[in-house]
Amino acid sequence: MKAEVSIKTVYGTERIYPENDTARVLTMMTGATCLSRQTISLAKKLGIEFGSSNPENLTEETMKAIRTSASIYREKQTIAEFELLEMNPSTVGTLSLTKTMLDKAIIDANASVRQLARLFGVDYDELQAGERVQVPSILEDKTEATVTFYKTARGDRRISIQKIKKIASEGDTLNLTWARRESGELILVIKG
Repeated sequence: MKAEVSIKTVYGTERIYPENDTARVLTMMTGATCLSRQTISLAKKLGIEFGSSNPENLTEETMKAIRTSASIYREKQTIAEFELLEMNPSTVGTLSLTKTMLDKAIIDANASVRQLARLFGVDYDELQAGERVQVPSILEDKTEATVTFYKTARGDRRISIQKIKKIASEGDTLNLTWARRESGELILVIKG
């Protein structure tokens, strides 16, 4: 398994961004937008290899973390810590639906939804006003739909779920999670 990353310098700080599904799962499990050297080191212990789409931007310390499986942190940080991250309840987005949400398909992206969006490479902090990102999704009744993560022109963080009325009504709580298709592609799963 290989995690592809890209490195960008933001206000003088090196940021390691996920570029494929494997790397996105790691960021989702840690609850972060970017990968840390510590996460890379722990993932290497699990046998995950790393590659960079822009190696010219890597610092020597990050190159060391990516190239070697030796931890740059204490050996006491074990795989058990990593396993706890897999059980993080923030991997599920939850929405309590109102009439307006259903009628207009305008839903505020709460913290749990924003966290889940990161798995699909969508960071609301980096979206530009008016920018939209569509991801494939499936409703609990196996109907294919599209979910759009977006920021309004004035900067409000929103989510729109196509065909939401098929599985939900006012007052219902939706759970959003993810699955992997046989092809390896991540897909958003919406349960009423």
